[in-house]
Amino acid sequence: MQTVAWRSSDDKVATVSTRGVVTAKGYGTATITVPSVEDPTKRATCVVTVQKPVLVKTVQLPDPIVVFANGNGATSKDRTETVACTIKPSTATDETFNFSLDSSNKATAELTNDGKIKVVGVQSGTAKLTVRSNDGAAAWTSDVIVVDRQSPALTRYLINSTTLYSKLGSVNMGTYSAEQKITILGVIGNTTDGWYYVTIGTKTGFIRRNTELTEFSPFEIYINNLKKLEMLIEESRAFYPAIPDNAVVAMNILRGQGGYTGVDWTYIAGITYSDIAVYVKYEVPTLLDYFSTKKTLVTPGGSTIDIAHFMVTLSGQYYYTSFDTVQLSGWAGDLQSVIYDLKRETWKSPEKDKKAIAKILCGSTSTSMGSHFKLRDMIADVDARNISQQYSTSTRLSTMLTNYYSGNESQRYSIFVNSYGGLTKLEALANEYTYPEDTVLKHLILRKYANSAVTNFELYTHMPPDPHAIYPDESQALTYGFIEFFKEKLK
Repeated sequence: MQTVAWRSSDDKVATVSTRGVVTAKGYGTATITVPSVEDPTKRATCVVTVQKPVLVKTVQLPDPIVVFANGNGATSKDRTETVACTIKPSTATDETFNFSLDSSNKATAELTNDGKIKVVGVQSGTAKLTVRSNDGAAAWTSDVIVVDRQSPALTRYLINSTTLYSKLGSVNMGTYSAEQKITILGVIGNTTDGWYYVTIGTKTGFIRRNTELTEFSPFEIYINNLKKLEMLIEESRAFYPAIPDNAVVAMNILRGQGGYTGVDWTYIAGITYSDIAVYVKYEVPTLLDYFSTKKTLVTPGGSTIDIAHFMVTLSGQYYYTSFDTVQLSGWAGDLQSVIYDLKRETWKSPEKDKKAIAKILCGSTSTSMGSHFKLRDMIADVDARNISQQYSTSTRLSTMLTNYYSGNESQRYSIFVNSYGGLTKLEALANEYTYPEDTVLKHLILRKYANSAVTNFELYTHMPPDPHAIYPDESQALTYGFIEFFKEKLK
């Protein structure tokens, strides 16, 4: 056996022992040579490179980690959250990690077989889960939030705008207003310094427990938002001092948000104050969005009204206060709906027409294709007429609605009929509106609906020469059915 001698070309990079053990000393490259002592011509070499290790730059967990506490019907799935630890860069020399949890009485944590961390809630409170890279180069701490599960979850509305947080006291996920439903999934801490764990729309996060919450009805939400609109209308006077009283501007802006903006509606109800609407949109971007999507409204008495229809009728009543017949602009629209039904059906006689119209209006039947008439439109028109009688320049629209719906719903039909002087006068007014010899101003929209029915369905009671006309027996059927509706409601 020959004796050999180990040598390194650079002891600052690597050394080699007499047994051939190489030890790194610094970064760089060295050549390890091993010649034979007995025969120096015989030798072996090896190039050794000592590189810098790639350290972990970041280690990260989801934050916060939310789990439910034991109890209140919380399942094991509710109580458990398994999270992955993300280590960057992926080229790190050592990608292993260790972790610690600072509060075992609030939650527990353990490593799963696939290298994730399983957190299990124990009791309400907070804990810190810290993860560190094993090379000591990076660390991360996440909040573990253990909440008492609400069973069942509570759904409420928010009175004043608040902030939804993705982490306690940290990242702002957005501000939400009174029309937003908040579902409380769980609670943490006491009322004064605790938090609600909630969902708002598609987002989940936290709001402070001292936030004032209540269960608003849809009507109360509408009134609250209407009050916001009224406040902004008053503020806009600094830029538009010539605008009329607050209620008029509000009802017309809301009419516009409901889609009643064409030339016909401007003629009937006036302008929609689009410049004020622009100001409102600038100040509170979500407010008009709320009104534009609010198609129907459930009143305190349980009635469902078409709220946009209501606003156009109310603004029409205000706009044409000196024209008795045009004051029918609201409920006359319901007759327009019924002429649509009448024109597309082939009933046998005027007498049957009368009874059919009455049944449609009273809701006990519909046409073979379904009725074009909607009771929520009629109620909106009746209520708008009644509220218009309360109008004064010093009263806000929100106050008018609140006062009316605080106790008048059961009397709405008698208030309506009496506002025209009784059934006999109302019948004469309805007949005047529907009669074919009526003036263009009162008859134009009714004829428009009749034409639409004929054009769309090619079904009508009367044969040419003029299927588009409103015939005397049709007029009588409309008036008869209309009055029968109110007789039924006044019983």
